[in-house]
Amino acid sequence: HGSSTPVFINQDILRRVELNSGYKAEDVWDVCLGGCQWFCVPGKEYCDQDKNCMVVIQCLMLAFERACEEGCAAFEDFWNLYCDQADRAIRALRDLKDAQYRLQPKIWPEIVSSFQMYGCIENGLDVTERAVNYAYTSVNLLGVTNVIDSLYAIKKNVFEDKKLALTELRDAMQNNWAGHEDVRRLMLNAPKFGNDLDEVDAMGARFAEHIVKLLRGYKNCRGYHFRASLFHFMGHIAGGPYLGVTPDGRRADEPLAQGCNPMHGRNTRGITATMHSLMKLPFADVVGGICQLEIDPSLFDAEGPGDDYLMAMTEAYFLGGGSQVVDNIVSVADLEDAMIHPEKHQNIVVKVTGYSAHFIQLDKTFQREIIRRTRHTRI
Repeated sequence: HGSSTPVFINQDILRRVELNSGYKAEDVWDVCLGGCQWFCVPGKEYCDQDKNCMVVIQCLMLAFERACEEGCAAFEDFWNLYCDQADRAIRALRDLKDAQYRLQPKIWPEIVSSFQMYGCIENGLDVTERAVNYAYTSVNLLGVTNVIDSLYAIKKNVFEDKKLALTELRDAMQNNWAGHEDVRRLMLNAPKFGNDLDEVDAMGARFAEHIVKLLRGYKNCRGYHFRASLFHFMGHIAGGPYLGVTPDGRRADEPLAQGCNPMHGRNTRGITATMHSLMKLPFADVVGGICQLEIDPSLFDAEGPGDDYLMAMTEAYFLGGGSQVVDNIVSVADLEDAMIHPEKHQNIVVKVTGYSAHFIQLDKTFQREIIRRTRHTRI
């Protein structure tokens, strides 16, 4: 009915994630969704998932500046600089979280929550002192797809085809690509994630597998490792202009990609191609990642496929390893008219990221971002 519900969840993947993280087999049968795309074992896990963020696009940009100054003979040299910056960011996050964990019981105990948890009353400890079975630190990643697209565009245009140097790219990116539209187009026209292109999707898998392994290599002060989430609550909208231009051809005033979804307008080969790209990411090793599909209602016209096609695609996506699917079925024309005449469209509900909202109640910035997303009109 187009109101962004229900959300489709792959319970098998949720169980595999928890088993791969180290949960006991008898506990993972109880795993359930606990937020936008977060999941946990009720009564045995204290979550602080939306508090934690790693801005991976900033790690890339710091590596890019270092590469321009230090020089890189090959893409692997550039990749190693990025890996070093990501490692520095994770170490800083670990230190921040450990300080928070030590202070929280003294500042903000969770008395009511503790009543609902196994072990708290038995041990005489508040849940914020981690008197629970599991206390992993889960981390939102901001700018996932922009990093993937940027890495591939740099690899192809700078190191393989040698169409420009890193310093030339840096100079073109200054002042929001002003006077260098040709360079921006070169980077923008490089193959992009979300089109079922193996060479680009392999970069996506490499990025995701690396960040999973890197985070797992660190433990919090309670002895539990860090876990990656290919998702961010709302930072892709607010963070885009703040972080500035990116090597994938994105302008400073544009939002970042939403979670692990393709960047706005770059997945041009239909729903199945988008799903195929996402299926190549390691969802069994991350704490969630939403496949969000913006679908034009014309796809369900009498002459076209029915909703059984959409369910079949969702099931196939889950069999291929995907973890969550959300559909917004509303036309751009209706959304644009709702911005002008909100009184006529009070019933339009959209999935913003992991949460739903009435479209007319959203800030104009959020409304424009939703309208800019790729609107699928074909399978």
